[in-house]
Amino acid sequence: RIVEGEERASAVRNATFNADARWREVYTKVETAGLETVDKQECYKVLVTPRGEKQQTQFFDKKTGLRVKTTIPYESPQGEVFLEMILEDYREVDGIRIPFMTRNIAGVQEQTMIVEKVEHNREFPAGHFDLPAEVKTLLENRKNADKNPSEKGRP
Repeated sequence: RIVEGEERASAVRNATFNADARWREVYTKVETAGLETVDKQECYKVLVTPRGEKQQTQFFDKKTGLRVKTTIPYESPQGEVFLEMILEDYREVDGIRIPFMTRNIAGVQEQTMIVEKVEHNREFPAGHFDLPAEVKTLLENRKNADKNPSEKGRP
């Protein structure tokens, strides 16, 4: 499917590995809201508003400055819900500290992502990131439907 709007903006921002380092480009507003304890760590609570998205809350460990948690509101069929993203197991790779474990918690569901290996500046073959044929077809169909509004809704 084609991702658009706020969902697309969120996906692009989440794929930006160095978004925290480029925060002035990524967020339209950033405000420190005080201190709060997260998993026995004293953290700075920071309210951030990513471009094209709703305000989120991030928590940065007061001692290390590393982000340990983010709370993200999103729309679901049940209304607005919150995703908690817990960042753990930071390791240094090429001088950059990276979380090798991320837990995403939404309601009663929890998903854990464990990174096994990180490589920087890796070469990829030409076409590696080209859209799959199915997505190209969806885009072409959408473009044609936009040109011919009477065709909207047809497969």
